[in-house]
Amino acid sequence: MACIPNNNDVHDDHRQKFLHDFNNYSVFEDHENLFIVKDVESAMQKLKKGKSAGLDKLTTEHLIYAHPSVIVSLKLLFNMMLVYGLVPDDFGKGLLIPLVKDSKGDVSQCENYRGITVSCVISKLFEYVMLGKYSSLFKTDSLQFGFQNGVGCSDALFTVKSVVDHYTKNGCTVSVSALDISKAFDRVSLYALFSKLMERKFPKQVILVLLSWYKNNYTKVKWKDSFSDFFQPLAGVRQGGILSPFLFALYIEDILLQLKLKDKGCKIGKVYLGCFLYADDILLLSQSMVCMQSMLNICCDVSKCLDLKFNVKKSATLRIGKRCNTKCCRLMLDGIEIPFADEIKYLGIIIKKDVKFCRSYCSTKINFYRCFNAVYSKASFANEDVLINLFRAYCIPIITYACEAVYPSSSDMKSIDKLISTAFSKIFHSFDIDLITNARLCFGLYSIAEMLLTRQQKFLSRYYNKSFTFSSTIYYVNHDYFF
Repeated sequence: MACIPNNNDVHDDHRQKFLHDFNNYSVFEDHENLFIVKDVESAMQKLKKGKSAGLDKLTTEHLIYAHPSVIVSLKLLFNMMLVYGLVPDDFGKGLLIPLVKDSKGDVSQCENYRGITVSCVISKLFEYVMLGKYSSLFKTDSLQFGFQNGVGCSDALFTVKSVVDHYTKNGCTVSVSALDISKAFDRVSLYALFSKLMERKFPKQVILVLLSWYKNNYTKVKWKDSFSDFFQPLAGVRQGGILSPFLFALYIEDILLQLKLKDKGCKIGKVYLGCFLYADDILLLSQSMVCMQSMLNICCDVSKCLDLKFNVKKSATLRIGKRCNTKCCRLMLDGIEIPFADEIKYLGIIIKKDVKFCRSYCSTKINFYRCFNAVYSKASFANEDVLINLFRAYCIPIITYACEAVYPSSSDMKSIDKLISTAFSKIFHSFDIDLITNARLCFGLYSIAEMLLTRQQKFLSRYYNKSFTFSSTIYYVNHDYFF
């Protein structure tokens, strides 16, 4: 079972520490500063339509199209929950639906499934209300790119590339380690999490609400038309919860903070840029192998305190720079050697071992052809306009993903261009170069380089205007202001 502590002794220590500290905790929310109708209205606009109903048989549409007085009633309910530190029992009940991760893998193995939990829609609304009111307390470091409004994978990839490029241009070879935490979301120690909420000065009522919620957290599994009995997860943040990813980001931030505190990893000037987090994806950058080993030791020590375990088999290290092929000393994580790799997958792209930062498009091409063939086989009878729109919606995003952050080389650009021409040849049943060129021009796909350049310019304009603590440093690096 995944949702249990990794180490019961550590879990008990977390529990005792939390209960001791919580008895003396005195940060309270003023009863005059509770939720208002506007908070509930704003939160309701964030609910997604067309989602499955939970065990209560209610959907988002029931709330959106209900009489306005429902909002007032929900506001009163949420305020009572906050004042008394309790949630209804149904808030903790979820329906878990297993989905196959890899259809080509062994479907009889539990590890080949991931679960999606369908929760009560009113509980999701309450989470959105909480998130809106206490958003400042949920704020994490700028180097945690996950679960931040307006921040995505491209921001993280562009920052990583900029740092690596700065070092390689100055003759350094950068060690890059991608670490994987085993079942990270399902192994969070709840009492350690609540202690971290106290460190951030969350009101005691909020922590009591979460404590009540997790004590009444029960799940049943749906398998086709059959249902299991309810069971209670003993660890981990709630699957499907709106607050869950934000709580996890707070929980794992200690890894980043400790690396910063001990000044381990790459820096540009006085700005620390040695560790990048995106949810549970951890990427470490170091200018030396000795420093990288120190970083791995720190990560290991912090993970033990958090009762998390690294999956060394899914972790890897590669080198980027002039000495990328030089044989180096072994790197150890929790007593196990981390393999050196020629490629690592990070946030959807494949980073290659090379003299400079670059990505591989091999898997991208395979995914492109697989997607195009799937679309074409089901819609080959449609006219060209329909096929091109389907191609633009489903296939183009595969080959242009993160190109604004990691701009393709000239050879990669030619490969991307050839993929598009091949698809057009199939759609228009012709190998005539002039016909394909005119068709691409007609449908606005003639110059992929021009399209990606425009996309990159828009991305950079947004990136440098975001509130990252390192935005100016990255700007100077990419404009050769650092020497």
